[in-house]
Amino acid sequence: MSNEITGSIMKGVFIRYKGIVDFQGPWKLIADWFESKGFEVLERKAKHRIAPMGEELECAMDAWRNVTDYYRFKMTAYVKYFDGQYVDVVKNGKKKKLLKARIVFKIRGSLVFDYSDRYDKSKFTLALRKFMDNYVLRWQWDNIYGDQLNYKIMELQNVIKENMNFEAHGSEFADMW
Repeated sequence: MSNEITGSIMKGVFIRYKGIVDFQGPWKLIADWFESKGFEVLERKAKHRIAPMGEELECAMDAWRNVTDYYRFKMTAYVKYFDGQYVDVVKNGKKKKLLKARIVFKIRGSLVFDYSDRYDKSKFTLALRKFMDNYVLRWQWDNIYGDQLNYKIMELQNVIKENMNFEAHGSEFADMW
């Protein structure tokens, strides 16, 4: 059975937005970003309902990428639209129907060890994996792969902020990993 760890940033970063947005824009942006970074993407949840205050939409997307034959990055993007109402907007001389809503983004990540379950065949190999994780390979996931995943999460957060035209976007960690 594979093992997963999450660090401080990996537990989740949030972005909150209130305003007019293209309905498919941010969700397509996240999927395209995952694919451009070599992640496999699975959209696991999409719920839509009409509430008294407006439309609500909830979407979740899982993405994973094998870093080595032992480690795997796993990321989850979650988007929820509240109080959505469609409005007509004239943009560049063209009339478009956009969504005025409150939006919450949550991005999480985890580092998966032994994702192919090669070391779960017997008690000896399980003890060997435990020894490797705790003593031999600990520095790799502590210093290299954990940091790499944290920077990927922050990079996706900044891409969303730039796309939604936030005033505070960009990062001092843009050139890392």
